[in-house]
Amino acid sequence: MKYLPDYIKDEVNAISTQARPVYFHFDNWDGLCANLAETKKSPTYQNLRYPLVLMHNDYKEKRDEKVTQATVTGLKIYIICQSSITGLGINPETYTIQQRYDSIYQLIINPIYDDLLLQMKRSNNFEKEFMRIPHEKKDLYKLWVGDKMNRLPDSLDATELSFDPIIYNLNKFS
Repeated sequence: MKYLPDYIKDEVNAISTQARPVYFHFDNWDGLCANLAETKKSPTYQNLRYPLVLMHNDYKEKRDEKVTQATVTGLKIYIICQSSITGLGINPETYTIQQRYDSIYQLIINPIYDDLLLQMKRSNNFEKEFMRIPHEKKDLYKLWVGDKMNRLPDSLDATELSFDPIIYNLNKFS
């Protein structure tokens, strides 16, 4: 049987924006920080980390064996991109909000967001309201998470998507 992280990963793998590949990670913030710090050290994986879709593991799922759907509350998905504007030659920490919006959100994060929602709408895995997936979106410019021990290892920008609730179909034969 497939579970929610499997379905979200399938939708991420189907993203067709120019920012391919888009990586998927299912974890909490501490796990993400550790994973990114570890892969940053690896010559093989240091450039294979972003853009990233993080499905945060802190959500509640309600299901009944008699029904064919699960209701999830508190689901948060983050679209994360390294703050890097090619050709400017300036420190990402000093980027203005407008520079971040023009070069990171408009070119990378927003197209991934649009395509992720499109994939979720097209899929038969998620319940829709008038062909919409109800959610809230919040842009997180200059994302830093955790204390000094668990801080993200790069300068990042992100968009947080909150789905509360989201209903997905249980396919017992997948």
